[in-house]
Amino acid sequence: MQTIKDPLTGQPFIKKRNNQKFSSPRNRAIYNNQLAKVERDFLAQANLLLRENLRLLNKLIQPNEVKTFSRNYLIKAGYAIQLTTHTERYSDINCHALYNYVLLDLMEDKPTITIFRKQFYSI
Repeated sequence: MQTIKDPLTGQPFIKKRNNQKFSSPRNRAIYNNQLAKVERDFLAQANLLLRENLRLLNKLIQPNEVKTFSRNYLIKAGYAIQLTTHTERYSDINCHALYNYVLLDLMEDKPTITIFRKQFYSI
């Protein structure tokens, strides 16, 4: 029999199974719930910023429209430039995107950012 420490409490206990890591199922559940909460809290903050970005772009750009803004204007308006949701191919170039917006020249060293708002089609 092998003695190990419970990751939740740090208390030593004797393993009853080869793959046992916690002294009780309750400790395992509490530990995993704590890890999940940390992840949920992180995602909640990131999603809040993404939603704020989306609201701002929805006000500034109409569907199927391309507009250019200064980086400073977007930052002062509360846009978090470092956050994107995915990359998308546009005119044979990989671009960062935020939901249905394609940020055409985000990574270039330019004082402006050109943004294209794609139209979402409903079925």
